[in-house]
Amino acid sequence: MLSKKILKKLSNEDSVKHKLLIWLGTHENEIFSQTDLARILKMGRTTLNYHIITLKKEGLVDKSLQLTENGKKIFFELWKSSGMPELRAHNTQIVFYLSKCPVNYFKRYKNNILQPFTNKRYKGFKFKVGDFNCMFYSRKTILCHVKNIFADTAVDVTSVVQEIANELKQLIELELEGIEIGGYKMAKIQYGHIAYTNSFLSKKLDLSGRIYKGKAIDVDHSLDLDELEITNFKKNNVQDIEALKKMDLDFQKFMERDKQQDTH
Repeated sequence: MLSKKILKKLSNEDSVKHKLLIWLGTHENEIFSQTDLARILKMGRTTLNYHIITLKKEGLVDKSLQLTENGKKIFFELWKSSGMPELRAHNTQIVFYLSKCPVNYFKRYKNNILQPFTNKRYKGFKFKVGDFNCMFYSRKTILCHVKNIFADTAVDVTSVVQEIANELKQLIELELEGIEIGGYKMAKIQYGHIAYTNSFLSKKLDLSGRIYKGKAIDVDHSLDLDELEITNFKKNNVQDIEALKKMDLDFQKFMERDKQQDTH
């Protein structure tokens, strides 16, 4: 249960805490320092530090400047009422192609960077670049996982992913000396799900206690948001979310028009 006392304090859009939570929530897993944050939010470092300490004491932000689970819950409450971006891309993967990698890369990096891992599909090594989880499957590729990206349009989603990829490339090459990313192709983007976060159809299904899961489209409420999402990017592309959003808005207009006719 969310703390109504804390939520009320944070609901003022002009407050520093509100701006901090919204920014941290919409830039999850991005790499930045407290100095960067002060510059981006245009506030003094002392003021920023005070509010970050307060948010940490309230259990909303951790030592890595990432939202805790309680912080994420309050962020989504604020986000729903703030007219924030309508799209959320989650579980996006950036697969980097290596043009150069030392033959003995595991021995070279394992002491302080690489950690062995295995699952049902893959066997390799994992490491962190900032707050991004990355995996090393072979001397040819490195995969990095981006949990959430918030944007207004599909074009914006693509642009943000490209910016993250460019920054990660530089950081990986700096962290793993001897590795070079690039050549004729730097990376491949693999989208997990992209959701329209204020879906009328999703709300209607939720109110009626129904769910929908199809081959390419799902209705999802896992983050307490009314999401209509594309889940199969083998048959769909990022731009398809715009068509899905238009369909949802057209459906809402149809239902409202039908309701008005029934009252006459």
